[in-house]
Amino acid sequence: AVLFLLPRELCAALFGYPEAGAILGILALGGPFLYYQQTSTGILQGLGYAGRPLRNLVVASLFKTVGVYYVAALPQWHILGTAAVTAGHHLVVALLNSADLRLLTGFRPDPGQYLLKPLLATAGMVPVLWEGYRHVYLATDSNVLALAVALPLGALAYALLLFLTGAVDRRDLARLRDLWSLWAR
Repeated sequence: AVLFLLPRELCAALFGYPEAGAILGILALGGPFLYYQQTSTGILQGLGYAGRPLRNLVVASLFKTVGVYYVAALPQWHILGTAAVTAGHHLVVALLNSADLRLLTGFRPDPGQYLLKPLLATAGMVPVLWEGYRHVYLATDSNVLALAVALPLGALAYALLLFLTGAVDRRDLARLRDLWSLWAR
């Protein structure tokens, strides 16, 4: 959500090139699918089905190759079209991996828990992030300072809303504490 909402501001602060924000904003749409792709690939490999994610990646790569060939040639799209096709590539792999997980394990994730609640938390975080950025930027005219204030505020709002919606509960926090204890040794 941050990469989608503040792409120009982030690219200006990190690279001094706010125009790259258009590309980042489009690529951000593929982010959730990339995260799911990576997780589901690990699960399939752990179950002993390493060939499935590879096959899915090859299929999606064919989609991406054809898409880039045609979309990048369009004068109105060029690099933005390539970014959109890349986001679509992640979507295709995620869908294929998800279908394999359903077929092999019967696992069907609860959309309320794994999609709706995080989306609600994201939607609640958006105004905190945006207004935090806007107020600091208007007061200081500093993009970097506005990001330095808005990003932690947005993260805090998101974490709180995950807890309030029940997407994260006390058991999850206990598991994080246990992992931290193992790591801190």
